[in-house]
Amino acid sequence: MKNLILLFIILGSTVFADSLNLAVSGFYSRGEYNTSQHSNDFSLYTTLSLNSKYFLSLSGSSIQRNENQWKYNQEMFTGSLYLYEFPYSFQGSYSYIPGKYVEKTSGYTYHEYGNLIHVSARKIFPEFILGFGYSYFTQTGNFSDKTVRSWEMYLERYLHWRLFASVRPLFTRNYDGAGLFSTTLKVNYLPFYGLFLKFSLTAGERSHFFDNELFTFHNQEEKQKFTASISADYYFGSKFAVSPGFLYTEFETFKVNYFIVGLKAFF
Repeated sequence: MKNLILLFIILGSTVFADSLNLAVSGFYSRGEYNTSQHSNDFSLYTTLSLNSKYFLSLSGSSIQRNENQWKYNQEMFTGSLYLYEFPYSFQGSYSYIPGKYVEKTSGYTYHEYGNLIHVSARKIFPEFILGFGYSYFTQTGNFSDKTVRSWEMYLERYLHWRLFASVRPLFTRNYDGAGLFSTTLKVNYLPFYGLFLKFSLTAGERSHFFDNELFTFHNQEEKQKFTASISADYYFGSKFAVSPGFLYTEFETFKVNYFIVGLKAFF
């Protein structure tokens, strides 16, 4: 039972039976910038699990920003394989991230193409869970090519069978050569069956960060300085869930509030 709870916490979903299971979810996110700009993000996720040990996830997302002088569209397609064999787990992901920028007045257009690889591993010890992750991102486009590397550690522990905490220091070698350091605290809480709460705080500096659990990628040019988020999964029986959330994030010169809503279905 404890192993299944671990998978539920790490993956953000639960497997209700052995053999073959399918989870499908869709999300919408709206970003409100303190510069009066906004963004819209649509994403779709599917996860196929076999015997609660092998998980294949596919996702696609599209983010649009349509401002007075310009518009930008970025898509992201991710495939991820997660393997679990007590006390070890392994994950490998690949993302293709194309983007298109258009100036409305001049019609000037440029394209950018990103490729991201992520690998991670965890081991469950009697009192805690220890893991490491590595991300490698490259991008080519009309301006300049860039490469970003990130190393992350996972130090996690059950404070109670309903309460799980994770501390994640991250070191990033940015495309400009700068070394960035940040730390994330994540807390997951199961107050009662059917409701799953998630909290997260990040402080420090990071750039081009890939979240290997949410399959999201922060691709802004500016360094991220602080984030705080809260989200919930409320289950209607064992087949459906609704997932509202809120994310506040600060960059070097602007701030964004993200309002998120999602629906999940399990088969």
